[in-house]
Amino acid sequence: ADPKIGRCFELTNELHDYFKETCGGTCCRLLTRGMEKDSPERKAQCTRFVSATVEKVAEIILRELP
Repeated sequence: ADPKIGRCFELTNELHDYFKETCGGTCCRLLTRGMEKDSPERKAQCTRFVSATVEKVAEIILRELP
């Protein structure tokens, strides 16, 4: 097996675990329960989740660069 594939799975799991811990879950339906679809509250929450995830992805990429 290609070790790069194994490393990719490890990093994907790291991102998944980070998102789950930081955001409180991984299911959009659960994360937005009780919020109106186009509400400012929901949009702000989604923006925070995306921002945190982008930062984590950048951190992983920079850490993993040779």
